[in-house]
Amino acid sequence: MLVVLMPTDFSENARNAAYFASQLFKYRQAHFYLVHAAEARLPVAAGSPEEDELPGQEAEHLKALEDTLQNTCSSLSEKLYNPRHTFDKRLLQASLKEGLNPLVRELEADIVVMGTQGCKARAERSFGSRTLRALKGLDCPVLAIPYNYAYEPPRRVVFATDFRVPYKRRELKLLCEVSGSYRSLIELLYVSDSDALDPGQQDNKRFLEEALHKAHIAFSTVSGTERAETILDYLGRRGAQLLVMVNTGHGLVDRFLEQFTLDYVGLHVNIPLLVMQNRERPVG
Repeated sequence: MLVVLMPTDFSENARNAAYFASQLFKYRQAHFYLVHAAEARLPVAAGSPEEDELPGQEAEHLKALEDTLQNTCSSLSEKLYNPRHTFDKRLLQASLKEGLNPLVRELEADIVVMGTQGCKARAERSFGSRTLRALKGLDCPVLAIPYNYAYEPPRRVVFATDFRVPYKRRELKLLCEVSGSYRSLIELLYVSDSDALDPGQQDNKRFLEEALHKAHIAFSTVSGTERAETILDYLGRRGAQLLVMVNTGHGLVDRFLEQFTLDYVGLHVNIPLLVMQNRERPVG
């Protein structure tokens, strides 16, 4: 069974991401966990009257969050009903940055699906800092859904790769199953001034073809000195519904994502972004 974690701040954007996840995996047996991270309490001076009141206030705060999370989970379960799907909740008494990876390992999660912004006022930037940290720091794939994105089946998928990193079978299997459900076309996009691949790249290319056997595969090579801009330009011309990249910790995905922390006009991904992780998961 597929295990999907869905962080929520109870915003409309988080609900939209949950809806997207339920639609994307509607053909799969899946267990969805709605995850909320309780913010750490503000420090108070030792010996102050406020310090004595903190335990009771914290308990009340956590109980209120637990109730809100339960109500949200029940509401989503009803609205997104699918006999193949079950819903559960987890309240983290830590920040999302600190608590999400341990939960990924505990539940052996297959993927984290999250909205990129919870506040409409910041919708002019496709990816906020919290999303960027999750995309690059988690031990499982992360699917980021842009603000206010209306679900579309992933009929056309662009997989940006340099064919230089080994790919994990578990994550490719997930992409293979999803693409097979929708008979997707996966375009393996190579940004380079040369079509020639070295032997290692050729091996990785063949491995990708074999691992994604349920999809239709096409290969494209485009030239460009600014890889992020080149990928975005390609997306705009191809009408894709999903962009896939692999996080190596020092490669293409880093150069691509870092550009979103700058105010480059027009550099916005307006389709979902799936980032797969090129590292082994810690045990426990």
